[in-house]
Formats: sequence, structure tokens, C-alpha cells
Amino acid sequence: MIKRMNYILLFVVVFSIGFGGIFLYQEAKDSKPTSHALAQTFETVSDLFKDSNFVVKGKVLDGYQKNERNLGSQKIRERLYKVKVKKEIKNTTGESFRKGDVITLAVTMGAQIEGKELELKQNGVKNIKSGNYLLFLNPFRDEENHKLIFLNNSPYYLYKGNGHKFKNISSGSLDKITENELQKMKQKD
Repeated sequence: MIKRMNYILLFVVVFSIGFGGIFLYQEAKDSKPTSHALAQTFETVSDLFKDSNFVVKGKVLDGYQKNERNLGSQKIRERLYKVKVKKEIKNTTGESFRKGDVITLAVTMGAQIEGKELELKQNGVKNIKSGNYLLFLNPFRDEENHKLIFLNNSPYYLYKGNGHKFKNISSGSLDKITENELQKMKQKD
């Protein structure tokens, strides 16, 4: 019973943190919906920052691993990327990370729910390329593998850049952020 509850909790976390409502209900004539029309959006960088448990500058390493996560009767398809921590900006996860540590970023690509296949549209970002990113993340614990895995707060916000300036490569929303802006928010937080 506890294991089943863990699966249900993990399923809820996967879809609510960062991806809550990403999937659009299947339309009558569309057998494979692809959308994130219901994904969370933010009015300000401050709102995005406040809604994230882990904000980090990191280097996404080359490649990814495909993964399927079975959560009871649900199946999640995702890509697992390795991210080398360069600088921790905010951390309310209860875990400790240092420069050089490698974390796992899970990007949900689709799911099978009640036998229906749903795919996630990533605003043209099909593969996260190696490079420097500013990531707004939320964690979940993979009870099966006893690992902490991170999800992007929303598919609308993926920031790539160099130095202290980052550009949103996933959408036009909140299109630029500087590290100085985040440091000021951290002081207020």
C-alpha cells in the first residue's frame, strides 16, 4: 500500500511541479495531442524565482538518457540530462550541493495515461544542447532508485547564456535574465 502511495505521489509531483497541467486534453479528432497550453506561466522573474526550490547556474553535459518511469497504470517518457553545478543561487531542497556536483534534470517528453498517448511540445526545444544554463528547478525523489531528480519549473523558461546574462530559448516570455537580478531577489527571499 505504501509503495502504491509512493507511486501515486511521484506521479502527482511529476505533473504538478514544473509541468502541472502541461498536457492538453485529447481533442475529438486528434489522436495524439501535443501541447503545453496549460503549463504554468509567470508574470515576473521574481514570481518564477519564488516558485522554484532550486535555482542554479550549470553546464548541461553532452547527450541524454531516455527513460520510462512506470507509476502504477501511468507511464512517463522522459529524457535525463546531467547538469554540472557551477553556482547555486537558491536552494530550499534540504539537500546540499557544491560547485562541480552533477545533478539529474528530467524533461518529460510524453506520457501514457489510461491507455492514451500524450506528447509534450517543448516550444521547439527538442533536445537541450550542451552549454551553460540558468535553471529554475523543483525536485522530486525517485523512490525506485533513491535519487533526487529535478524538473524544470515550466517548459516556457529555459535560459541559456554565458557569464552573467541569460536568454530564454524556450519562449518569448521573460526573455532575458541577469545574475545580478537573481542575487537581488535572493537577498529579499
